[in-house]
Amino acid sequence: MNADGFDDFLVSSPNSGYDTSQKKGVVQGYLGSSTNDGTTQDMGEATEFTIVGSPAQRLGTAMIAAGDVNGDGFDDVWLGTGTCVYSWQNCGEINPNDTTYLLSGIFLD
Repeated sequence: MNADGFDDFLVSSPNSGYDTSQKKGVVQGYLGSSTNDGTTQDMGEATEFTIVGSPAQRLGTAMIAAGDVNGDGFDDVWLGTGTCVYSWQNCGEINPNDTTYLLSGIFLD
């Protein structure tokens, strides 16, 4: 995401949001570096950014690598919300209230 040559990754938890009854959804970004050997057990200290959705939004229900959508040289990611709450069988319908967001690739120093 920040085009520094190291792999970055996102983790989503659509049913979270600091108050799990609100199901806001949380997406956390981790940026790779030359000092990270991949053996870190506590990822909390490695979090570069956290995005929290709105109540009942379930941000991070879907995440799709989008490439460089806006042409700024950084890879972007589509983040989706979702209202499929009760079972996987009800997930095939499109809900007009669901939203997608483009998370623009960023340069973090």
